[in-house]
Amino acid sequence: MNWETAKTWLIGMFLILDALLGWQLLQSRREMMGYAESYADRLANTKTLLAESGFILKAAVPSGHPDMPSLHGRWARPAMADLARCAFPGAKRPAVSAAGMVSTPDGILRLSGPGQWTVAYARPPQLGTDVSSVASYIWRAADYAPDPAGGDAGDVVMFQRYHGYPVFDAQVDLQIKQRRLQSYTQTAVVDMVLAGDPKPVIPALQALANLAGAVDRLNPNPDNEIVRVDLGYARKVSVAAGTNADTSDYWFPVWRVATTFGDYYINAFSGEVEATP
Repeated sequence: MNWETAKTWLIGMFLILDALLGWQLLQSRREMMGYAESYADRLANTKTLLAESGFILKAAVPSGHPDMPSLHGRWARPAMADLARCAFPGAKRPAVSAAGMVSTPDGILRLSGPGQWTVAYARPPQLGTDVSSVASYIWRAADYAPDPAGGDAGDVVMFQRYHGYPVFDAQVDLQIKQRRLQSYTQTAVVDMVLAGDPKPVIPALQALANLAGAVDRLNPNPDNEIVRVDLGYARKVSVAAGTNADTSDYWFPVWRVATTFGDYYINAFSGEVEATP
């Protein structure tokens, strides 16, 4: 027997075997790296995480998450006479005080905070069957749209919109009884512009997973139903705002998770969870 020839054949066979095993290992790793968990699987896993933290997911979860910019704006400071004409369209010569109040036989309007005012009616106006009938009493009503999550009985919430997205801390809270407008509080932002280029936001499923992971700190109610998940904006005060924060405010993208026990807001850039905007 020619041992040199046999040894050469054995070495060649081992090299071929090593090459085959190496190729199989490489293919296996490629398949593992290329495997993407299906949306249905991720949704099921997220539901499990939420259930373990006391949440019941009833809402549809958005699958899209477009790039979004932060916004810069300021709280509205409309003239009291303009607000009075909207709130009390039939009033003759409303009395405007220097303390930020309008008094008429139909009711009273008061400034209640930065960019915010409250109207209480002595003679509640009659509304139509559609919520749009309140528009004639609201300053810049065309900038607002009803909250798709709804509200409590007798209450209607409308959010200001920026390019179709709700601004969750610029809203109109209306109290309606027997189709009569009893009162409302309005908050408005003006001069909103882009503050930087659009950036990627986290998916809604990741925001929900972050919410589930934060419940120990937030301490939600058990069996809390999630009824709506929306992408929008909420205010953040600039660190460099100085003494006049009203003119140096920023609004940043957030996921709003509306539940039967209240709303949660998740920063759509960082994933940080907050109880209120």
